[in-house]
Amino acid sequence: MGTLIPAGLSLAMGGLLWAAVARAAVAPVPVMVVWEGRPQPGRPLAAVVVHDGATVALAYRHSIWGVVVAERLEATREGWRLVAVEGPTPDIASYYHIPRARMTRVEERYRLDVDSPVETATLVVRATAVGDRTLVVGARCLALGRLGRSVTIGRLRGPLARWVGALRRAERLPWSRCPPDMRWVTQVA
Repeated sequence: MGTLIPAGLSLAMGGLLWAAVARAAVAPVPVMVVWEGRPQPGRPLAAVVVHDGATVALAYRHSIWGVVVAERLEATREGWRLVAVEGPTPDIASYYHIPRARMTRVEERYRLDVDSPVETATLVVRATAVGDRTLVVGARCLALGRLGRSVTIGRLRGPLARWVGALRRAERLPWSRCPPDMRWVTQVA
């Protein structure tokens, strides 16, 4: 036989559950938002939940070396912090000129770790097909050139209900498995 729960306790537990659900619905959720062109109030092209401290990458084919380079960005409360740049050549150090950055070798790549914070509220990316600029979130890649010539990536907070439409639009974007020469970007060192 099961244990009987007094009716008052059952109602209280149900009330607590609904209160928790309501609180979660209005609690601010941190999202990465993507706009075609400049940010426009009210309707980003898409939104993806990205918590503070999580890392995404902008990968692109470098115009000088013709190889894939990735800029690793950490989500902050205010926007984005550049934490590292990776590529198959140690020349990234001289190209980026980041003060007090440390170069390390990671397998076949070189990683330039940024000690001094390089932060920005939004990232404006010229999404040309030539550079094959790609947003990497987890194991998924989004070729930014398929969204427009210029893409802005930002961070916003708001109740989950505010983002439902943008979260659904994000799932309809042309996310794909990263191309073979970019798959190393999905691995966080």
